[in-house]
Amino acid sequence: AELQLPPPPRRANVHQCGPAATTAAPRRRSPPMSPANARAPMRRLAALALALAPPALAYGVDKCEFSGVSYNNDQLRRIAIRNCDTVAQAVAEFKQAVSEGKELNAGQKSAWDAKGSVATEKCNYARSFLDGPDPTKIKEAASLAADAWGVVIMGGTECCTLLQPPHCTDMVLKASIIANLLPVIILVALFFGSILASLCVRKRSAKEASLEKRKSKGALGSGAESPGILASIFGRGSRANSPGLGPELKDKFISKSCLRVLPGADSAAKSSAAVFSSFCDMFDFQADSVRSQYEHFLSLWRSQVAMVADRYVEKSEPVDEAVLLGTALGDLHAELLCGFLQWRAKLAAHEPANMPLRKGAEMPVMAGAKWDKLGADVFDATPAPPDEDGTTEDLSVKLAEI
Repeated sequence: AELQLPPPPRRANVHQCGPAATTAAPRRRSPPMSPANARAPMRRLAALALALAPPALAYGVDKCEFSGVSYNNDQLRRIAIRNCDTVAQAVAEFKQAVSEGKELNAGQKSAWDAKGSVATEKCNYARSFLDGPDPTKIKEAASLAADAWGVVIMGGTECCTLLQPPHCTDMVLKASIIANLLPVIILVALFFGSILASLCVRKRSAKEASLEKRKSKGALGSGAESPGILASIFGRGSRANSPGLGPELKDKFISKSCLRVLPGADSAAKSSAAVFSSFCDMFDFQADSVRSQYEHFLSLWRSQVAMVADRYVEKSEPVDEAVLLGTALGDLHAELLCGFLQWRAKLAAHEPANMPLRKGAEMPVMAGAKWDKLGADVFDATPAPPDEDGTTEDLSVKLAEI
């Protein structure tokens, strides 16, 4: 009982100094199990930190426990010796710092002297218990030594009761941990706030719901379908009779794409723009998304045209510009849809699936979308081999599938 120190007093002003200064010590990494000369620089820093650092923001435990850990007598001796060696080295280096003229006020020096005296006394008792064979005394010695460093010197902020690195356990919540957890706490609060807000949204009254239902029935009865889902169900979109994006996409091909200078460019521009515009109407795609996808398609087509032209150059043959658009389109179809085409062929070969392949020139249904086919001036110089029925897949079909 005579060796227990009261907890350090709390202070309202963390900048206060003098006799009323706190005796709580900042946390310090435990010294590794290495020779004393290797630990000396760290202990010198610890001694100075204990004397000069500002007061701690949190207080730790008043006793270091060995709960959940089972050690034999030799292991307990190692723990006791390591803690007491750390205490002795820290006390010695604090005294050396004082003798070297470090600026300390009377309160700080008095507090440290008291801590060093109590911790040393605990270690003296602990060492006296280590020589005997009594396991109870040895465990008490380890507990006294752990308290001498962790509770007395370090203010209860860490307990060095581990045999393996890091040897010590922090006993207070670090400010860095709080800083890391703060964003998570905010996100969780926002999540539950959104749930609460959704539960508090005003529900429609029965009268409003009935009115909306009557309006919906009236619209369907007059033959006007809502866009999106109904468009895909009934095979025609809300903008099926409007020009849509067709003229704009065609102008993008004719005015801005370098493909415009090739033979068949007008037919390719008209057909490709009509495909994208028709799909936009049938499936109610977003206009900006269709524009972006069309630009991406033109970029792929242009790259494939360059590769077709390179094949002529590699053979030292003149480039036949008349076949560039069609041949590149066929190559692009094979490259992009290779895996899909293999899967489709296997599915068609599986009779229980009852999914026969379309004929080569048979256009896909695509929810009833209609568009202009490619003209005869756009053709593939290296067409795929014909199907079993002798037909070859039409370039317009490949364009739609791409």
